[in-house]
Amino acid sequence: MTELARSIEIVHEPKHDSLYPKHFCGWAEVETVGGKLERGEVMDPSGTPANPAMPEALQKKFSQLVAPMIGGNRAAEVRGAFAHLGEVKARKVVETVAA
Repeated sequence: MTELARSIEIVHEPKHDSLYPKHFCGWAEVETVGGKLERGEVMDPSGTPANPAMPEALQKKFSQLVAPMIGGNRAAEVRGAFAHLGEVKARKVVETVAA
């Protein structure tokens, strides 16, 4: 993993400066084993003001990341507790998460 991290180079893209903050764009370029450069660019990635993440996508991501550690049923309980933050007391959420 550290080998991969060492191979990453962060580069400033001046043409994106004028697009910010309306667009929170970025790009990634990967060099294949054969030496070919592949580039992908995104103007408004998921989670930005112009492309807010869908609640379903966030819930799915949460489940995929947390369920392997605490189990699917427990992950659903925790996800459910956070889904009702505006409707229940914070102590109930904390108790659910800490259980």
